[in-house]
Amino acid sequence: MFLQPDHVAVLSFCYSYCMNILFYLVLRSQQYEHLKHHPVIAHLVKLRNLVTKLKPLDDKLAVEIDQLLNGKMEDPDTSARLSVQEKRSRKGNRLKRSTGRKRKAMDTDTEVQEEKQVDQLDDAFAYYESVRSAKMRLKKTKFDTRQVATEEANEGEEYEPGDKRGISYQIAKNKGLLPHRKKEQRNPRVKHRRKYRKALIKRKSQIRPVSDSLEHYGGELTGIRSHLTKSVKIH
Repeated sequence: MFLQPDHVAVLSFCYSYCMNILFYLVLRSQQYEHLKHHPVIAHLVKLRNLVTKLKPLDDKLAVEIDQLLNGKMEDPDTSARLSVQEKRSRKGNRLKRSTGRKRKAMDTDTEVQEEKQVDQLDDAFAYYESVRSAKMRLKKTKFDTRQVATEEANEGEEYEPGDKRGISYQIAKNKGLLPHRKKEQRNPRVKHRRKYRKALIKRKSQIRPVSDSLEHYGGELTGIRSHLTKSVKIH
């Protein structure tokens, strides 16, 4: 329900008139001394004159005001607004249906893609398990053959009293608990060789190596760096 401008003006005028009368009665109850000279008296007179001028308009709008107060009056634009709202709701429903169909199609596509990915993962896991089982079988056969060979060798040997039984390959290769070292640290020869090569490189950066001039000077092989200065200034 929407109020017309005429209704708003009438209601605001009535509200102002009632508030001024109420303020006048409050002053009268408090026995205000200079009540005759108070501005509210002049304002009330002005509003009373406006009431007499607006009496024809009041008679004309009395029926509409009664309907407005009873809640039976309708706005003329309500039907147009309702039709616009209905159109918007129908359009929204159509959009919802279309988006629902698109989402269903996307869901089916995603389900198909997920099924394909799951199949690919299953194939990959199956291949991995087959390779792993083949390696485990190969290791087991090697261990079994080695075990059988050692047992046969031990069975064929005859020990005299006081002799010691020979050690196996596993016992010979067992180094015990050792700290982890790099591969170059395990072999002393390789370790010293690499150490010597690093020392040569470091010495070349500190002392310029002597080159035998078997041929005429043909310029620097790496080029002359004009911005580099190796001389020492003497002050």
